[in-house]
Amino acid sequence: MKDKAKGQKLGLKLYSLFLIFMLSSTAVASQTLDVYLHIGGSVTVDGIPVEVEDISTNGKVVFLNINGTTYGLEFGESVNYSHITVYAGSIDLTEKEVHLIFENVSGLESSDSDIEISAQYPSKIVNPGEETKFTITITNNGGDGEFSLGYTSSGDLEAYYMAEGAKITRVYLEHGQSATLTFVVKAPEEEGTFEVYPIIGDTSIKLELTVTKEDSYEVYPQYLAQEVEAGESATFPLTIKSNTDLQISLKVQTPQDWEAYFTSDGKRVSELYIPAGTSMQVALVVEVPSSTPIGEYPVKAKIGEKEITFTVGVYETHAGEEGKVLLTLVDSSDGSYVSGALVEALDSTGEVVSKAYSTPNGEVQLSLPEGVYTLRISKGGYETKEIEDVEVEAGKSNDLGIEQLERLTHYFEVEVPESSKSATLGEDIVYEIRMENLGTEDDSFRLIVDGLPDTWAYRIVESPDSKTGVSQVTISSGSEKTIYLIIIPPNNAELGEYNFTLNIKSVGSGEQKSIPLETSLVGSYDMSITMTKYSYDAKLGETITISAYVYNTGTSPLTNVVLDVSVPEGWIYTVEPEKVTSIDAEGYQEFKISITVPQNIDAGDYKITLTATSDQLTDEEELRITVKSSSTSTYMGLGVTVLALVLLGVILKKYGRK
Repeated sequence: MKDKAKGQKLGLKLYSLFLIFMLSSTAVASQTLDVYLHIGGSVTVDGIPVEVEDISTNGKVVFLNINGTTYGLEFGESVNYSHITVYAGSIDLTEKEVHLIFENVSGLESSDSDIEISAQYPSKIVNPGEETKFTITITNNGGDGEFSLGYTSSGDLEAYYMAEGAKITRVYLEHGQSATLTFVVKAPEEEGTFEVYPIIGDTSIKLELTVTKEDSYEVYPQYLAQEVEAGESATFPLTIKSNTDLQISLKVQTPQDWEAYFTSDGKRVSELYIPAGTSMQVALVVEVPSSTPIGEYPVKAKIGEKEITFTVGVYETHAGEEGKVLLTLVDSSDGSYVSGALVEALDSTGEVVSKAYSTPNGEVQLSLPEGVYTLRISKGGYETKEIEDVEVEAGKSNDLGIEQLERLTHYFEVEVPESSKSATLGEDIVYEIRMENLGTEDDSFRLIVDGLPDTWAYRIVESPDSKTGVSQVTISSGSEKTIYLIIIPPNNAELGEYNFTLNIKSVGSGEQKSIPLETSLVGSYDMSITMTKYSYDAKLGETITISAYVYNTGTSPLTNVVLDVSVPEGWIYTVEPEKVTSIDAEGYQEFKISITVPQNIDAGDYKITLTATSDQLTDEEELRITVKSSSTSTYMGLGVTVLALVLLGVILKKYGRK
């Protein structure tokens, strides 16, 4: 009975194949699809939903619901609906599975569904007739429910589902629940690439099966797809099994600007020799540029005549970001860090794109757009160094490690803290000169000043208090020395600005450095007030005239000179002139002061203050005016006194003691 059933099933299958062949041979501009559904399973073809409602108890009739209308079909029968034709293929009552053939369709569709399906490895390579397993994960994003399991394929494939070690035709999932199923596919006997679509509920996913006969060698990839961050590498391990002595080449095709290569035992390889009956482990390494956009990219590896397509998924990109170049600078002679070195990044045209200075720890960090650069490193006392072909990737750091700088035999630096100074005529001008010998050998330096007026003098000393001048100093390698340049202008030098140059020449190398210096020579300011007399007598109401002289005792002119007079309240004064525009050095100006004494003040001494003011400074001087009463006033006073005495005598005589 069992053999009979098997034979019947085989006959049905052959009839189905014949029917498919006939349909496909007559449908030139259309497509024929094979779909395997269990009871309750459904698909949507060209927008038309088709569901297997049930199978008759004798297993001869399948009941299909096509867009809301139920049809009963026996094996080989068909129904036309809209532009499609649906044929009933094999009907398996035991497995509750139906084989449906759709003619004149453009493709299988997945309707909007709450079911998500994913497969970690959607493409496999198998031998003819071999079974292979796909692990698929389904997630229910909708309500709790039971979902039928089916499939469709582009070839004569047999498939079924397994879970927990048993075949299954339906799966129950609560909302948010996921399940992992094994989808088992038996490859056809013919070679080729076949598509198979697992159908869960009304949702499907595309899987690919490459069927090929066993050759003289086989290639087994461990992974077919990897996800990486842009700028990282994806590694695909491969096992190559040889059935004969084999010499095989390795090639790879990547997206533009990517790099890929094969490795074995830590070495890059491009051709292999594998003895018969042995295997060799290799790895395909794919380096993804850091500016690669997010997405999936194919990488085709060709191992001999076999070609495998890998997928590299980029989940994070650094496009548009700058990259960094890191390095540490040290002295080649003693390994000490080199600080303050200038590091410049030059593009292909030689233009400086970015620059940075090394830290006290010799560290340098440059941020640059993606590209290839030349680094130029320079510092006083060291040979200039260039590093070519420095690659910068977006969002990545390229650490060049330690770079050694070679010191020059002779080199020195000069610093003048104050190269421009101002001094008063009659004073010496002192410049502090700091020198450092950065060469590897001791050196002497000649010093000379050019550009001073002929009547000026200078002296170079090693101490500000020294009276002995020098014309040459010696500085040990790596040492510093401070010297002093003293400029001595004559007392009759003209006021103004003077520019001159200090030239320092290395005896060892002949190198000369010229330091421009500037002196601003200004005059001194001093002023005094003098008078012929500092004490005057005056009567009430009298006006006296005083001559006051304002002297310029400095070496520079006084400008806008005014003489002000401070007198007691009620006094009146005038000054002539009111203002003098300028008084030359060692010159003076006479001011006439008229002061009128009031009539109604008491006799006595009064203080008068003279204040001379210019744009540059102020000076004061005082004088005294003694005010005396007039003769008439004196006699009147005596008369009043005598009268008072007479009256006092009369009163005493009349009212004296009795």
